[in-house]
Amino acid sequence: MHDANFPYDVQWTDIEAMSYHLDFTYDYVRFHGLPELVRELQSQGKHYVNIIDPGISSTRKAGSYPPFDDGLKQGIFINKSDSNEPIIGRVKHIYLLLISSILLLKVWPGLTAFPDFTNPNSVEWWTNIAAAFHEIIPFDGMWLVLFLIFLFLSITVFIIGYE
Repeated sequence: MHDANFPYDVQWTDIEAMSYHLDFTYDYVRFHGLPELVRELQSQGKHYVNIIDPGISSTRKAGSYPPFDDGLKQGIFINKSDSNEPIIGRVKHIYLLLISSILLLKVWPGLTAFPDFTNPNSVEWWTNIAAAFHEIIPFDGMWLVLFLIFLFLSITVFIIGYE
């Protein structure tokens, strides 16, 4: 790129770079050396942006995926409207099926919980998990894919109308 005078100032990765499509992870096998590559790019004045989806996977064994485990402990995820219990559900085509207590939508990593970004504790929780990942890969920016939130809001309106 440099030798061809091709403009190149930012490198980004999407879910393919994640381990099992889990936010705040990377695949150590397929993307071996990613942290070193990012540091090398930064030493050349380039930037690295990590694409993150707002849905946090609930598919891992309890205690093995801090973004979900910590979010659950802190009550970060979207709850039922009449209690402090999170909602569990599954997106299938265009509808949501409520199956437990946390809102879970089926996205790339499987059933995912969505943070309630209006919860004052969400900022600290999100900052902490982002900072921990930044220690591994020193990203310069984060691209938050918000279409999933729109999908959730659309489905919520649909469910409220038919509950």
